[in-house]
Amino acid sequence: MGDDTPLETEIKRILGELAGAASMCWEPKPSHHIFDSTQACSFVQHATNEVMFALKNLDRKAILAAQILGHQEAMRPLLEEWSKLNKDPDPSEEKCPPRSWYKSGERCPKCGGHMIYNHTGHECSERHCDYNAANPDPKVKE
Repeated sequence: MGDDTPLETEIKRILGELAGAASMCWEPKPSHHIFDSTQACSFVQHATNEVMFALKNLDRKAILAAQILGHQEAMRPLLEEWSKLNKDPDPSEEKCPPRSWYKSGERCPKCGGHMIYNHTGHECSERHCDYNAANPDPKVKE
């Protein structure tokens, strides 16, 4: 009890007074019963520990939130630049106009995208990948 912070001491005082007052809420008042101060102190200590834990976590959450917000603001210009560099290409820049095609069930060896058969042969369906197996006959597997 000697190494309590001033906040812990004040919380214990408040909770102790609350426990004593709550014990007198009975009607009729317990006049000939013995008040177990040891158990009451144990309840107060447990409640104090829980309050202090909650307060420390609230402080830590506030610190983390402030740090995260600061990092978000600092990263914003970099994220915007990255976004511009990694945006999807303009659909008008596609390799070819849309035509009938079907998935082959294979994966592109270059990027891992789905391989398709279409009018140009066997190629990757991903827009950013230019892999073309140059296989005009979909029945012939490479």
